[in-house]
Amino acid sequence: MNSSDCRKRVSERWSKVDYRVLGDGTSDLGESECSTDIEERDSKRVRQEIIDLTALDDEEEKSEGSAVVTPFRLMRSSIYDGGINSPHFITLEEILSSKSLKSCVLFSYQFGMDFLLEQFHTSVEKITIIGQRGTITPITSGRALEFVKKLDIVEIFMPPYTCHHSKMIVSFFKDDSCKIYMPSNNFTYEETNLPQQVCWCSPVLQRSNGMYSRNSSKFQDNLIDYLASYENNLINRRLIPVIKKLNFEPLKNVQFIYSTPSKKFASGFQLLADSLPRKTGTDEGDALKHYLCQSSTIGSAISKKTHGNLFTHVFIPYLEEIMTKSSKPLQTDTVLQEFNKRRIKPYILYPTVQEIQNSPAGWLSSGWFHFNRLKDVVHYDNLLKKLDAFYKQNPNDLSRERKATPCHSKFYFKSTTTNGEEKQNSQFDNLDWCIYTSSNLSLSAWGNLNGLPRNYEVGVLFVSDQNSLQCQSFNDVIYNRYRLKSRELKQPSVAPSTVIMVPFGLPPTKYDIEKGDEAFCMSKNYDLVDINGRAYET
Repeated sequence: MNSSDCRKRVSERWSKVDYRVLGDGTSDLGESECSTDIEERDSKRVRQEIIDLTALDDEEEKSEGSAVVTPFRLMRSSIYDGGINSPHFITLEEILSSKSLKSCVLFSYQFGMDFLLEQFHTSVEKITIIGQRGTITPITSGRALEFVKKLDIVEIFMPPYTCHHSKMIVSFFKDDSCKIYMPSNNFTYEETNLPQQVCWCSPVLQRSNGMYSRNSSKFQDNLIDYLASYENNLINRRLIPVIKKLNFEPLKNVQFIYSTPSKKFASGFQLLADSLPRKTGTDEGDALKHYLCQSSTIGSAISKKTHGNLFTHVFIPYLEEIMTKSSKPLQTDTVLQEFNKRRIKPYILYPTVQEIQNSPAGWLSSGWFHFNRLKDVVHYDNLLKKLDAFYKQNPNDLSRERKATPCHSKFYFKSTTTNGEEKQNSQFDNLDWCIYTSSNLSLSAWGNLNGLPRNYEVGVLFVSDQNSLQCQSFNDVIYNRYRLKSRELKQPSVAPSTVIMVPFGLPPTKYDIEKGDEAFCMSKNYDLVDINGRAYET
C-alpha cells in the first residue's frame, strides 16, 4: 500500500468517528515508507496553499537527595487522565504556551494545524513548520488564524513508501536559551490522546561563550548534520547558525541519532551501530543478553528468500558480531542457533488484538499500528514460534486508567543479566544502552548494513558508561504508586544515574498462543466488537 492509499483508508476510517466527543484533527496515517525536493512557502500564502487532508517548561526531574535524572515525560491524555496529577506528565500546551517562547521549529509527519496552533501563546514571534506535503491540514479556527502571519512552512516532497517521520520541537526563548523536545506523537488531537505517547525533554541549553567547534559535542554535530541534510535555504540560514551558538555540554551523555535519505551522511542503523560501544569479551559464562524492540509498526521481511526480520536478523547479529557488512542474509535456523549459543534473547513488544480490543478506547486506538503479517506468514511465524520473540504488556502491571492501551513510542534497548540477577529483578531494570526514536522497525526508517534509510527520523541514544542507565515504567510512578506505596521512583544503585521511563510495564509478557494471542493486523477483518461495543472496521 502506498502513502496516498494509506491516507485515504485512514481518512475514511476516522471520518466515521464523532469528534464532538474526542476533538478535532486527523489521525496518523501510519508508515508510508525521501527525496530532498523541498519547497518553502511564504507565510502570506499559507492559507491558500496548504493541502486539505480532511477530504481523504519542565526541567529534568531530580529526586530529592539523589542524582536520578528522568528526561522523559508521559503525554497526558484528556481521555484517560482526568483528575490525575503528576510531575511525570507533559502536554503540548505546556511545551508551546510559554510567554517567554520567542520562536519554535516543529518537525512532524502530520500537522493538525488548528489543534497545534491553539497551543501557542500569542506572544510567540515565529513558528516554522517542517513537514511532508499532503500532511498539513488547513487552518480554520479563529484562534489558529491569529498565527498565520507568524508562520513559515517548509514542505518536503516524498516518493511512495517514504515519509518525513521525524518528531521534534526546537524552542528558542527570549533569553537566547533553547530546549529540544521529541514527542512520540504527531501533532493531531487524536494521536496525542488515544495511543500512549511519551516525550523526551532536553535540559535548557544556554548560549555558548565560544565559537562552534566540530567534535566538541556529538549531539550538536549530529543535529547539525541532520539539518544540513535537508539542503534547504531556510534551515541553513535561520536554524543551523542558531544551533551552532548553543552550549550542548548538558547533553554530553546523550547522542542525537537520525535517519536521512541524503547520501552525504551516514545515518540510520549505520549511525547507531557506529555510536555504540564495540563488543568486548567473549560469550562464555552465565551472562544473558536481552534485546528489546517496542515499535508501533513492523515492516516487511528484509528478504523474500529468508523471511528475516530487521531486528532479529540484522540489528542483533551485527551488534553481536554474528555477521558483518559483507555477510549473506541469515536463515532463521542460523539465527536461532547463534542466539542459543551466545545466550541472546530477543523481545518484540507489539500489541495483540485482545489488548487493543479491551483497552479503554477500544478500536479507536488501533489506527496507528501496522504489521501486515498476512502478507508474509512465514515472517510472522518465524518471529512468533521459532524465535519466540513476540511480547505484550504485562497484564499484572497495567493501570486501570489506561490498561493495555497500545504504545506509539519506539524504544530499542539492550541489557545484560546473570541467572541470579534475573530471579531478583526485571531483566530490564538496568540497561547497557537505549535509543528512543521516531524510527519504526522498517528498512525505510533505518536502512540496513549497506543501504541508506529512506525516511527522515530523529532519536536520542543513551549508553551506560560513566552514568548508570536504569529503566522504569510510568505505570508505577503515575498510576500504581497511589495503590502500591512501595512503587515509588526507584533510587539508583549507582550515581549518577539516568532513568529511562517507558509507557509499558516491565518485564513484558510472552504471547500466549494457546489462548489466542496474535499480533494486531490493521488490514485483517475482525468480526469483533471492542469493550465499548464498537465493531472493528478496516
